[in-house]
Amino acid sequence: MALTIYSQTVLAQLKTYSFEEVDTVLVKKPIVVFLHTNWCKHCKAMQKETFTNTLVIKELNDNYYYIPFNAESKEPITFKGKTYNYKATNAKRGIHALAEDIGIYLKRVKYPSLIVLNKNKEIVHSYRSKLRPKGLLRLLNDIRVNEEL
Repeated sequence: MALTIYSQTVLAQLKTYSFEEVDTVLVKKPIVVFLHTNWCKHCKAMQKETFTNTLVIKELNDNYYYIPFNAESKEPITFKGKTYNYKATNAKRGIHALAEDIGIYLKRVKYPSLIVLNKNKEIVHSYRSKLRPKGLLRLLNDIRVNEEL
């Protein structure tokens, strides 16, 4: 007689929001913005490895509003009473004004970037580099514990 064991894997789903969604509700949690582009290899690695990690998904879903934002998006976005638009920088590239507004550091935007906004939608933390799951979890925990969000 053969014994068959079935394993059920439940894949957690990362809940994502848009700027418009968090702008129209009373924000009860901090906001994590993942600023990325389609051509950034480190951004793609984070999307594939970090943001699919079940512990990262649980932390973000439980304690944050998570907004993945393509910095080269061309749709107008209204956030905090201001409308932001795409700005062409040359014939092939450009940057969304909202990405520039929240992501600029030392006169440029670096990808990937994580921007954390408090409940008042003010920037309280920025991190500009690739993070693996452990690093992101440590960063989010430190922010949640140490910041007045």
